[in-house]
Amino acid sequence: MLDEEEWAQVMAARSASSAALRAREPDRPSEAGAIGTTTLTEAELRDAIAGLRTLEREVSDQRRALFGVIDRIDVSLAAQLR
Repeated sequence: MLDEEEWAQVMAARSASSAALRAREPDRPSEAGAIGTTTLTEAELRDAIAGLRTLEREVSDQRRALFGVIDRIDVSLAAQLR
């Protein structure tokens, strides 16, 4: 079973992920390619690439944190089943 600190980490990760997704929603159409790259200046294209790289790092960090929590839950469940 998760102790209070681990549960707080789960809830904080969930909250941070939700907030990050909500903050990114307005940018989704342009990030998904709704605005063609031919309509962007070179500077805008570089900014878009930089933004997407930052987003990818944030998502990767959140994914790693989530898998850490999942691993702790798996260990806790396995211990309970013994």
